[in-house]
Amino acid sequence: MRRSGCKVVKYNEGLSDAIFELMFETLWVAPYDRRRRDVVWREFDRCARKAVAVLSVSDLDALPDGRAAELGRTMELFLRSVERVDEACLFPGMPGRLAVAQAHAICVEIYARCPAAKPERAETVG
Repeated sequence: MRRSGCKVVKYNEGLSDAIFELMFETLWVAPYDRRRRDVVWREFDRCARKAVAVLSVSDLDALPDGRAAELGRTMELFLRSVERVDEACLFPGMPGRLAVAQAHAICVEIYARCPAAKPERAETVG
């Protein structure tokens, strides 16, 4: 197979790494754990993976309004899914609250760097 000469550019590696840390360290669920069957955890996993995918292809400094709105919706869903994991008490004690704080910090940083991504709802982050 022949490789192309194009270099793939990944954006926002720090933010993507923060989401991966949340997924694989703070809210880690082993493959054999029964919590993997929980709808709330599966929704969190799906939203976190989508957030990483959208962030890694988005240049926050030069994002068109349509893409910024998509990023804002994606991050809002990600934050809400982390809050639902905490509310469902899948991780009793500190991990759930710590995850909400981490997700909140990630969203605040994204909205600071790309104000067009901030959702218009009043109860949103930042």
